Amino acid sequence: MSTERIGIQDGRCPGWHWASNEILDIYGAQLGPYGLALYYALCRHANREGQSWPSYATLARETGMGKSQAIETMKLLVELKLLRKEPQKDGAGAPTSNLYVLLEVGGSAPRGLGVVQGVDWGSPQGGL
Repeated sequence: MSTERIGIQDGRCPGWHWASNEILDIYGAQLGPYGLALYYALCRHANREGQSWPSYATLARETGMGKSQAIETMKLLVELKLLRKEPQKDGAGAPTSNLYVLLEVGGSAPRGLGVVQGVDWGSPQGGL
């Protein structure tokens, strides 16, 4: 696994997930409500490798913003290096979708993605 991609801890409790406090603490003011909502939606769709591929229409519907706002907000998330956007193409080279890869948050040493899915609240460390 690449050091720029961090695996998601997954003890799946179906129906919920959470994001790193650093998203709000470090980036909250820059992201604003649209950026926070879009990041959260991407986290919700992410697999264990931090990859997701929802459409702009899906993201717009889930966050209550227009598609053009979702596109502009995605640019900010990429600019802040919170995710990498990889256009996907079919065999003929025509664009089909985007793959979004959530990246390390806060620039600290690799320790886990900004997303943690499922927590064992009964553990001595509070599940972390």
